[in-house]
Amino acid sequence: MRIKRVIVGVLIVAAAAGCNLTAAEPTHTPTPEVTETDTPTVTATASASATPTATFTASATFTPSATPTITPTPSPTFTPTVTPQPVALMRVDNSALLDIAGDVRDGLEFPHVAYTVSNDRQTITNLSTAQPETGIVTLYFASPSNPAGRIEIVEVNSQIDDQFYIAPSGSAAAYLVSDPLGLTSGLYVADVALGLSARISTMSSFTQRERFSAPDFSPDGRRLAVAMATGYDLDIFLYDLDQAQWFNMTNAGSYDWAPQWSPDGRFVAFLSDRETCPSWIPGEGGCVAGVDAPQTAGHIYLFDVTDGSVTKVSEDAVVEPPRWITPRQLSFAVTDPTDILSQERTLYLADIVSETVSPVRIRGTQGATIYSSEAYSPDGRYVLLQNSTGSANQVVLMTVAGDPIATTSDLNFPRFGMAASWDAAGTRIVIGGLAGQCPFGRVVVDVAATVAQQQFVYTASPLPPNPTSMCEPVFSGDGTWAALIGVSRPSATAPDGREDIFVVNNNGYDQRNMTGTLRGTFRLLGWVGG
Repeated sequence: MRIKRVIVGVLIVAAAAGCNLTAAEPTHTPTPEVTETDTPTVTATASASATPTATFTASATFTPSATPTITPTPSPTFTPTVTPQPVALMRVDNSALLDIAGDVRDGLEFPHVAYTVSNDRQTITNLSTAQPETGIVTLYFASPSNPAGRIEIVEVNSQIDDQFYIAPSGSAAAYLVSDPLGLTSGLYVADVALGLSARISTMSSFTQRERFSAPDFSPDGRRLAVAMATGYDLDIFLYDLDQAQWFNMTNAGSYDWAPQWSPDGRFVAFLSDRETCPSWIPGEGGCVAGVDAPQTAGHIYLFDVTDGSVTKVSEDAVVEPPRWITPRQLSFAVTDPTDILSQERTLYLADIVSETVSPVRIRGTQGATIYSSEAYSPDGRYVLLQNSTGSANQVVLMTVAGDPIATTSDLNFPRFGMAASWDAAGTRIVIGGLAGQCPFGRVVVDVAATVAQQQFVYTASPLPPNPTSMCEPVFSGDGTWAALIGVSRPSATAPDGREDIFVVNNNGYDQRNMTGTLRGTFRLLGWVGG
């Protein structure tokens, strides 16, 4: 079948060829001349080539350093040259209830004598048998009209028996306790009005920064001023009994001590070394602790409780605490603090209202003299004092302006060895000795008669016979009684006798023994209430 298809194909081709051979020759058509045309230059067609990807040449890789932390430049840290001294803690603990009658807590209507008894051996039956000390100190208030009806305020177990201080109203007392084990030692307050005692500080002594500074109660007995050492200096703090809180009154870098409340409770007078040494705190530009020697004297300043202002009173430095005479008069003495044998002691009276200071000196006298044991009248018009010149000691009554009224050499107390007290009305002066040097008995001066006669007139004479020597006498607030420490001898020829606390009326008589039924040693603190 395939062969037949080939043959047929050949035949068709042959037939076609035969027709072309036998046909007529066609008319010749001129062949047009080909006009030569410039052959365009072949433009090379760019072949697409792959566009190379730009290859970045890597720059050197930065190896970061540690990101710096901003370190603040520290302010210079002061390294103290002297380590701050340890200070007493201010805290309220060790409280105890006081068994005090309600009428005493509400306030004493009449004056009472305040005194302490140490080592009262109540259980001893044979006084000739020696007994060890009990270590018990008891504070009593007692009415002159009923010595046996003494009121026990507080009893403490302490090795300190001479550091009790009472509020004038009798509403409180401050005292130190020395515990042999050291567990309960410190400064305590017995709040008579509240019927509670408590430790308010761990301070163990009223001698701070090598100077003694007694605490002082405000007239109402509700605030206590105490000088306490801080790290480098000495400040005066007020303790509020009602709020049981401390307040730094002076709060300065100086040494401040010897606080004294004014009779109206508005001011606190104190001593300070701030003029010569503004601060003992290192770095504050004052004195250098441990290098500069502290001053033993200071100027007198006033702190106004109402607004907190502080005013300088004295231009001279003093070593003794100032004393208030009236709410506007403040007395002080100036002596050489560097010479314990100084033959000069000058008295001054400052008026805080007029801001004036006047010397108190016998008119017309010249040269060095020692005025001591001064006792001013309640109105500040008169002063009784010792005038010591050479080997002579005279007792002088004079006006504060310097006009002498009466002078005597009969009361020849040792120098600085006289104590005197005025009654509230200024009509009587009771005079005695100090520190066991009490050569005279009861001595009471009639002021009006003395002024009138220009010589001392006594209601109780110092001349013998006088059964009891008189030490540290003090009048009650109402001037009715005077309390004193006296020595009663069992007989006129006895070499010694027992020391007791007595009271006498304002003429020096009606003597009563307040401690005759007690055993131990006694300390007269003064009067409270009334």
